[in-house]
Amino acid sequence: MSESKVIESLKNACKEDSGILTIVRIDNYDELSHIRDVAGDVLTKQLREECISIIDAATDVDYIKASLGENEFVLFVYDIKNKKDLAEIYFKVVKKINESISDRISDDISACVEISVGAAIVPEQGNDYLTLFSKADRALEYVSESGGHTIAFYDQDEDQEDEEGGAMWLDEDEYRVVYDYMSKYIKTYKRPACELEITFYPHDDEMDIDIYTEILCQYVEAVRHTLRESDSMTLIGNQLVMLLPEMSGQFVPGVLNRIKNKMQAVGYGNLLDISISSTMIGPDQEQTISINLAV
Repeated sequence: MSESKVIESLKNACKEDSGILTIVRIDNYDELSHIRDVAGDVLTKQLREECISIIDAATDVDYIKASLGENEFVLFVYDIKNKKDLAEIYFKVVKKINESISDRISDDISACVEISVGAAIVPEQGNDYLTLFSKADRALEYVSESGGHTIAFYDQDEDQEDEEGGAMWLDEDEYRVVYDYMSKYIKTYKRPACELEITFYPHDDEMDIDIYTEILCQYVEAVRHTLRESDSMTLIGNQLVMLLPEMSGQFVPGVLNRIKNKMQAVGYGNLLDISISSTMIGPDQEQTISINLAV
């Protein structure tokens, strides 16, 4: 099944069925990149495929499964609504993946996969896929803040953020005013900040303008909900510009990865090509990161 069809299946399941929407993440994926298996190949070359295979084998054939980037997966689990049942699946997957790793490396090397899961209950916590994805993503962030390697369910009582929260939307002139103010603040108080730019291009030059506009609007809204209420953003032509105050350079790759995964979760195959760049303002201003991808 193509990626776009998987996302469409996830949207339909969230709208029509009951269960749990989960985001599964390998926390220490990068840390395993230096470890080689008994054949001398870098472990992470096989790890992603191994995870896909094990998640598929350890879960019901009817569950909907999709891969988001190198170390994240989204899974819709039908007809269960509690942590105990989800934990049984979680520990089964973790056990099998680590057994597979142990079989691949020599006995004198110690390595294990650490996996975290964020979950949202359907339909109790909604039936819109992107909203539920955001809630599962917030739960996953809570896991990270708590040390990782466990499961967290989205909790409305603990998360007081408005359903319509996310970055503050501004027109171009308003954004420039905020940017100028923040630049002076950053210079005076030596605080970090980051400006992100996402440029969207139709993958097909002959794409209908109405289709392009609809897809662009959905991507922009998806990105907005990955950001904080203290962040600001505006759209200038086909370029989405965002100002992230108090954002130091070490956290930028994680933000970029979340944005990339959220856009992939929207699910339009490779209809748009996307370029993302970041520029640090203040103490980390020498750092620049950019990526290009087709979503």
